[in-house]
Amino acid sequence: MKQQRLLLVEDEKLIARAYQLALEKEGYLVDLVYDGQQALSAMDTCTYDLILLDLILPHIDGFELMQRKNTQGACKNTPIIVLSNLGQETDIAKAKELGAVNYLVKADHSLNDVLRIVKRTLEKHQDRGNE
Repeated sequence: MKQQRLLLVEDEKLIARAYQLALEKEGYLVDLVYDGQQALSAMDTCTYDLILLDLILPHIDGFELMQRKNTQGACKNTPIIVLSNLGQETDIAKAKELGAVNYLVKADHSLNDVLRIVKRTLEKHQDRGNE
């Protein structure tokens, strides 16, 4: 089985590094980018099994990234988990409307919660791909 590759889009470097190290320890390949423009470039080729996306980002925000992902094709079927400090119902609804498979408010979820949800999401998505 091939190693699963994740794109982590997070502008807070300490948080990003903590997520990256924890995910790599679980055996995932993790590409880390710190802003929306870098994320857009990374999504051009889309070799990712999952995208972990913050919403408040320099240059291009997470909402716009999701809109572009839906229209620009390469990553269209790649699941997105939003990891954000925005907890308003309107933000959650908008992210899900744009295709986020899950929405995690950072303050409400430990690193272990995130790892568990990533694993479950990848398993679910992989099952769909094998149908």
